[in-house]
Amino acid sequence: RFNVAGTPDGGFGTGGFTVSDLSVAWNEINAIAIQPTGEIVAAGFRTIGSDRQAIIGRYTSAGSPDNTFDTDGLATLGLPGFFDYADAVAVQGDGKIVMAGTGAESGNRNVYLARVDSGGTLDNGFSGDGRLTFPIGTGTDVARGLALDADGRAVITGTTTTSDDEDFFVARIDDADGELDTAFGSGD
Repeated sequence: RFNVAGTPDGGFGTGGFTVSDLSVAWNEINAIAIQPTGEIVAAGFRTIGSDRQAIIGRYTSAGSPDNTFDTDGLATLGLPGFFDYADAVAVQGDGKIVMAGTGAESGNRNVYLARVDSGGTLDNGFSGDGRLTFPIGTGTDVARGLALDADGRAVITGTTTTSDDEDFFVARIDDADGELDTAFGSGD
């Protein structure tokens, strides 16, 4: 964290920085959000062997891992056997955390969302098991952005790619059941 003058904030982590070593070869954080209570939520992935797993970590406002979040400050949200990662994260008004990214199964990359409660546990009220994957097109679908609308519904942006074309998309998730809102958009 940096002060207004652009210098490292010595009261945050160690010398203004926090480094999380997940004891695996490749870790990446792609998005952050700040909870109203000051905690920092970070989303990305970690790689174990050939399995890439989406993660959400939470840090205290002082930059330490928040051990009240999934016992060690890090929730692994990867779908078993999937190649998945998080590129966006948002905090709902009720403290639940939504991440968006991409999940791949059998070579198909689809939009992947997950929602956890404020303690880092998958929220079974969201799509039955806290996770949702869906295709946008027939090729590779990558979620890159996430925002919550005035009603708390997740709005996702990204790209959908076929063999000869790449387009962008906007999709909305119905917060009531955690499913794709098929009444949103025209499909053009």
